[in-house]
Amino acid sequence: MILSLGSCRSQQATPTTLPTVSYFFTATPRPTQSSLNTSEPIPNKFSLRKDGKIEFDNWKVSFLLPDGWDKNKYFLGFQASPYTELYFFYGPGKDEAELSFDFRHLPENVNKIEYLNTLKNWSDDPNFKIARIYSPKELGINWNSAIGYKCQFRYGAKLSCFDVRVIYENNILEIKLITEPSTFQQIEPQFFEIIKSLSIDE
Repeated sequence: MILSLGSCRSQQATPTTLPTVSYFFTATPRPTQSSLNTSEPIPNKFSLRKDGKIEFDNWKVSFLLPDGWDKNKYFLGFQASPYTELYFFYGPGKDEAELSFDFRHLPENVNKIEYLNTLKNWSDDPNFKIARIYSPKELGINWNSAIGYKCQFRYGAKLSCFDVRVIYENNILEIKLITEPSTFQQIEPQFFEIIKSLSIDE
């Protein structure tokens, strides 16, 4: 498995095969502004519902972007092994926040709770630090198979992030928000607003 916490805005995620017993910290460069789609409508892999929520068509998950976020400013990426779909959205302002949703299937014959606990194992990268761990209740969601982190890391510049992981049905969802430390406190309420708006649609 791979944790792309350093900004993940690349044209295509690099296929990487890593052991499932640990969760690794890696980083990939941001794409240029010209690589972002700012004019075309939302693609078929996710849809804008009448209630304003964005729904991921392949994964039965929906969420609400905060006010000021452009629903048509997005980027898509894919990882080959394990197959992962990555969706990125970008906040307003010069030092825009990066919000990503990573979806993959839970491996077969794996206990969901045990697998979620496996995701807690981090590499000993000195540039990555966990400031706080959140329970589902603290995140404001009703799923027991979930965990959240507040963290800091360095990818060139120092960056701050939230990372929330959820296991539902036979799927794994990871949600990350990455931003500059100077705007992290300002964007924090918006991230919890996003997390609380999450729903799994039957």
